[in-house]
Amino acid sequence: MQKREFTSFDVAAIIEELRKLILNSRVSNIYQPDGKTLLFKLHKPETPTSTLWLLFEAGKRLHLTSYAVEKPTAPPAFCMALRKYLRNGILTNVEQYEFERVVIFSFKTGSGNLKLVLEIFGEGNVILIDEQGAILHALTYKRMRDRNILRGEKFVFAPPSGKNPLKIRSEEFCEELKGFGNVEVVRALARYLSIGGFYAEEVLLRADIDKTLLCSSLEDNAMGAIFKILHALLSQVLEGKLEPSIILDANGNFLDVAPMKLKRYEGFNAKSFKSFNEALDEFYLRIEAFEKVEETSAELEALRREAERLKRIIESQERVLTEAQTEAEHYKRIGDTIYANSNMLQQLLDRFLTDLKSGKSWKEITSKILAEKEAGIKPSVFFESFDSKKLAVNLCVDNLRFSLQIQSKLFDSATKFYEQSKKAKQRLEGAKKALEETRKKLADVTAKIKEVEAKTTITATPTESIEEEIAKRRIKGKEWYEKFRWFKTSEGFLVVAGKDAVSNEC
Repeated sequence: MQKREFTSFDVAAIIEELRKLILNSRVSNIYQPDGKTLLFKLHKPETPTSTLWLLFEAGKRLHLTSYAVEKPTAPPAFCMALRKYLRNGILTNVEQYEFERVVIFSFKTGSGNLKLVLEIFGEGNVILIDEQGAILHALTYKRMRDRNILRGEKFVFAPPSGKNPLKIRSEEFCEELKGFGNVEVVRALARYLSIGGFYAEEVLLRADIDKTLLCSSLEDNAMGAIFKILHALLSQVLEGKLEPSIILDANGNFLDVAPMKLKRYEGFNAKSFKSFNEALDEFYLRIEAFEKVEETSAELEALRREAERLKRIIESQERVLTEAQTEAEHYKRIGDTIYANSNMLQQLLDRFLTDLKSGKSWKEITSKILAEKEAGIKPSVFFESFDSKKLAVNLCVDNLRFSLQIQSKLFDSATKFYEQSKKAKQRLEGAKKALEETRKKLADVTAKIKEVEAKTTITATPTESIEEEIAKRRIKGKEWYEKFRWFKTSEGFLVVAGKDAVSNEC
């Protein structure tokens, strides 16, 4: 399973490195790239670039970054509040609270000595505290059973996840562990100490003790070994004797990032780094790049599916449009035909009514009219059949088939056909509007597809896409001559000139 959160050992390791790098730096600016991430621009002249970028994400991570982070054009309210209090302040201290996943940054500012608390557990939080310990601002305000994060209230740390392993002695440790009785030793360690289940397992692996062993069955020498190995791990981290690396799975995917070599990852491929900061930066950057490529692929797939759906709708709407157009024309032609042949059609209808009144049967009437039709006598040539249930004459005039009810007035029948034509035209207008809207939607989706493809330049493989995304975000260091006026000649020679009298002397 891929790493999703910091451990207390990760916090201890990163703080040891950060203390050497960022203490006494000045806060140049603060950015909030998203809801939970803050990016501090720190100025420290004695560093190679004089600028350090400190990134922390509530509930997830903390490290320096050498990659570009997209900054919003309008900073959120919390970011503005931090700028108000901390910009131009000096970062005087950074420490871990009781070996928990909590980091305290201390600043000397124009508003006094302020603290910024970063919580890297659960949903996470960032809280700004004044000299009296009252909350000035918080990323997330909430009321909880054991404490409140509300403006103006005194800040209270979250209940500890366990005892600080740096503050216990061997005798106390063995006594407490034994007191867990019929609880598995790995669970007891995770509950008793603020080291979490991950490092509880690592300690037991190094001690060669079955993690499911019950505490009641632990021998004194086994408990002594556990305590010794635990403190060896703590010392390695606190003394800065780190061996940071990114652990890879069988497919070369990033699995975890650790400040030291871990027994649980023996046999795994690993990529070593000079510092834990670099390892964390690379790990989370690649995870983000991978997620972005995955999101882009998913977005493109969704957009393409939507485009295909809209194309199917357009095909259906075009059919409806054609049918409505044909229907409107058809009914109008019938109405026109009735008016054009009204005398003969009226004669035919009158004949039916007259013959019926004289006592003739339907069969007699139709037989005689069909005989006249055979002889080419008008208007009988228009007759096709008679529907005795509907009392309607079925006709064919100029290759146009329609029915007329013998009990209805001829021109009333024509009006009905004109009304049907009008309704079909109304449907036609609605169909045209719907088709136009769908075509616009398809054009928008097609444009979005092109935009996403152009922005991401999705290449042949996900790996290439990830490398491309990383390359985009890599911050390029400035060359020595970039602080002057400069250009390169067509022959490739570098020409440098000063910007003022002082730089001219240089």
